[in-house]
Amino acid sequence: MALHLSQWNDPARRQPPKPRKVSSRPANSSHAECPQCHSQNLRPAGWFTSRRYEERHQDVQCRECGRYSRLDVGVVLPKKEFSSPARIVPDVLIANDPRPSCPHCGGHRIQRRDRQRTGRRRWYCADCDRRFVADESAAFLDHRKAQHFEEDDPQEEAEELFRSAKRVGANFQEMRETIGYTEAQRRCLQFLADQGLLASGNVEAMLSFRDRVLEKFNNLVDAELAVLAEKIGEQTSLPLNHAGPAKPGLADTQTIMKGGPP
Repeated sequence: MALHLSQWNDPARRQPPKPRKVSSRPANSSHAECPQCHSQNLRPAGWFTSRRYEERHQDVQCRECGRYSRLDVGVVLPKKEFSSPARIVPDVLIANDPRPSCPHCGGHRIQRRDRQRTGRRRWYCADCDRRFVADESAAFLDHRKAQHFEEDDPQEEAEELFRSAKRVGANFQEMRETIGYTEAQRRCLQFLADQGLLASGNVEAMLSFRDRVLEKFNNLVDAELAVLAEKIGEQTSLPLNHAGPAKPGLADTQTIMKGGPP
């Protein structure tokens, strides 16, 4: 068929554009697969935006065959869910790390090194860049072997309660009742231990600790009372012509230590 040159750009002879092939698959991330090996082990490799059709496709790479492909419109890879781990607050470690000073320059930027066969420690001075050998301090405590918390001390607990009672003006008898326990409270704790709600060993340890704290607290109160009585005895031995403000007697001191009015 002969074609005239004037008919070359005739719009009537142009072929109509072919309809775009629309995938029958639904736009779901579960259908994202490699077109070559049909593997779903894909990783994201960027995005492609078509200016002509104003479409955005996701480029992916197959981890199995290593080939790149482009997903259909609306088909994207699922995002990974990153769960942030719970923040762990480090406990306070009780450690002591005394280090010797450098015998060459007297510096204190000392770093610990290995040990000799005899057990002596090798040290390195960061100030003069020299090494020396010295014994480990007896007060050194490795933080990896240190306890996280100190054990409860009945004497320390009693002293703190005694200072608190003096500071706020509390009744010492009420403080004794707070430290101690009644027989009804003991039976209640024993009942909970029998039911398995409390460990029987913990109950006995708690009651024993309270007994020791109460004993230390009573010793502190008696010592304070003895000091006040000694001061009153010195004041009563003064000459008769000594003029001064009236001081409380021994009976008044005992009343004050029990928590009564001054």
